[in-house]
Amino acid sequence: GERLVVEQNAAGRAGTFEAEVSALEPGRRLALHGRDAEGVTIDIDAVIERPATQDAATTQLRWTLRIGVPMRYRIFESMARPQVERAALLDIEALRRMLERPPED
Repeated sequence: GERLVVEQNAAGRAGTFEAEVSALEPGRRLALHGRDAEGVTIDIDAVIERPATQDAATTQLRWTLRIGVPMRYRIFESMARPQVERAALLDIEALRRMLERPPED
């Protein structure tokens, strides 16, 4: 039930989402649902897994992102999609670099 603000820029639009944590397993899972003032919704679910059958140093990040767009914006969906996907890929790459960085002493 913890509340937070998610800010994202994509497709020439800045979104500020009032979000609420819907699931939390510290060190393993974070899920949240959010909505902006114009009715766009986001659902994010991220899970970290360490498979027992693989090298102990291996960690897998599985995440899903669902964006709900009100009908009045659906006409622009095909134009915005490539930019939204690019923004998501850039965020994932930044997260990967952060996770691979050696710990600071």
